Amino acid sequence: MTDKGMTVSSTLTITGLTAATDSGVSTTDGITKVTKPVLTGTGAVGSTIQLYYRPTTGSPVLLGSGTVDANGNWTITSTNTLTDTAGGTVYNLYAQVANTTTVSDT
Repeated sequence: MTDKGMTVSSTLTITGLTAATDSGVSTTDGITKVTKPVLTGTGAVGSTIQLYYRPTTGSPVLLGSGTVDANGNWTITSTNTLTDTAGGTVYNLYAQVANTTTVSDT
């Protein structure tokens, strides 16, 4: 899975995986085999953020949600397990502010 710098709006950004769940060559390469990764980002203080996975077919899957803290940061631990039956899946992740109707994919 890769997640490098996905921006979904001017105020909501997925900045990456936590070092503990980045299992690639380094702890900063944005690659993981962890099936319940922890992602971080920034957004408007107090906003509720929802993190989704968009499968190749079917509906988006909510991975988790969190609230942007007083410093403008959020951390979400996936509550759903990501599976990789093909051995090389790149997950299409996106985030949105809860209760919005428009989302930009990355």
